[in-house]
Amino acid sequence: MNPAWESIRISVCRRCIDGDNSGVCRLPEEEFCPLEEYFPAVMDVIMAARGRPVEAQVKALRSRICAKCSIGSIESCRMRDTLECALERYMPLIIEKVGSMNVGWARM
Repeated sequence: MNPAWESIRISVCRRCIDGDNSGVCRLPEEEFCPLEEYFPAVMDVIMAARGRPVEAQVKALRSRICAKCSIGSIESCRMRDTLECALERYMPLIIEKVGSMNVGWARM
C-alpha cells in the first residue's frame, strides 16, 4: 500500500461520514470517493502548492480535480455544493495532512 494514501486513510477516512470509523469506505458500489479516485492528482496538486495560502491550494485542487470528475465541473457540482464530496468536505484536513508529510511524494 502507498504510505501517503495509508496516512490519509488513517487520518481522514476514519473521520468520514461515509466510512466505518476505521478508514474503510462504505459508499454504495455505484458511487465513488473522489479523494480515493483522484488521490495521485490530489497529492501532485497539494505538493506543488505547498507553502501557498490554503485558499490558493483549494482553488488549485478544484481546477485540477473537479475538471476531471465525472460528477460535476469546476463551476458547478451538486456533490460539492451539498458537501457530499469527501474531497470537498475534508479539503482543509487533507491539505493540512499532506502539508505535514515529511516524505517526498512518489506515485506507486
